Amino acid sequence: EGVKVYMDTDPRIARREFLKRYPADCASVICVTKDENLSFPSYRDHMAWGAERGYDAVAKKVLKKLPNGLMLVQFDLFAVDPATPKLTPFLEELALRYKELGADGAMRDEWGFPPIRDFHKDHAAFPYSPAFAAEYARVSGGRDYIADLAEIASGAPAAREAIDFMMRTIYGVCVRTEKEFYDLNYRLFGKDVYVTKHPTWHCRFD
Repeated sequence: EGVKVYMDTDPRIARREFLKRYPADCASVICVTKDENLSFPSYRDHMAWGAERGYDAVAKKVLKKLPNGLMLVQFDLFAVDPATPKLTPFLEELALRYKELGADGAMRDEWGFPPIRDFHKDHAAFPYSPAFAAEYARVSGGRDYIADLAEIASGAPAAREAIDFMMRTIYGVCVRTEKEFYDLNYRLFGKDVYVTKHPTWHCRFD
């Protein structure tokens, strides 16, 4: 039947359009720091090389002051929130356009959360968005994500449990996203479609 063509629906290549439509659905990072002047480094990967801008911070605010001079500082990034329920419908829209051009299926590369491990080592950086916090509350039985980040920062006895809930939330969002990606392929391209995927972004903090 010839060569099959699978087009990439990675939101990183369409983040400008996504964030134009849904500016509140960007990925964010919360840092535990004593430095109110802390800046978030611009970073790029192979999906952003040659792009006009990397995954830069577009906004910053101090969320909460903690004891011992610590504070929670939020950076909003020029990146799509992996937890937002608006993501999969947007990807399906991209896939439908590819189908109209004759593509045989849709693929996704490296979805997940911003790769902040190196930054985390120095500044205790954690993924955040309102959708992520809501999912954290569901997974943890109603706990408040921001309050638990303060627990993690203080090294309180509850920190280990909070980290476990955070990791379960990260993996749960990625599993949900993967299932939704299979489903949209089946809807658009049929049950025999070859689903191409490469999930890799899963933060680890200890």
